[in-house]
Amino acid sequence: AIFYGFYLKFLYVIIYIITIIILCFLLIGIKKRNEKYINIFKKTFSFLYGFSIGIIFYDLSNRFLSIFTAGNTDEINNFRTQHSNYTFIKNYTDNEITKTIRYLSLAAIAFYALYLFILSDYFFVTYNYAKKLIDSINGERDFRLLEEDAAWE
Repeated sequence: AIFYGFYLKFLYVIIYIITIIILCFLLIGIKKRNEKYINIFKKTFSFLYGFSIGIIFYDLSNRFLSIFTAGNTDEINNFRTQHSNYTFIKNYTDNEITKTIRYLSLAAIAFYALYLFILSDYFFVTYNYAKKLIDSINGERDFRLLEEDAAWE
């Protein structure tokens, strides 16, 4: 469980770092009106979005499982050992720990649902902006080519 938590946090840090780097590519593409940088952003950002969705659904499945397995003695003992530094948890009955595990799991599910909504909205808005920007760059290039052709006639 400790390794899982560390691994998940490490993956999120890697995703955030890569996201910052590719957002810099988007800014460079916007400033220089360079289609190459924007395409790098679109491809990498799509991959990271899919990867993030996969991690979220994996963690959501674990949260759903913990709702149904909250009454197991193994789960209760794990909860007690993980939170042994809190003195008030030592006085909890097994029923109270089961309720706490379920409430925490439901809160995590609600948080992930909100996070999934915000992440999806951000992805689609940013992706559509990049797509429109590429169309604008292509339109300007086509217009310049038409102007150059008209100038030679």
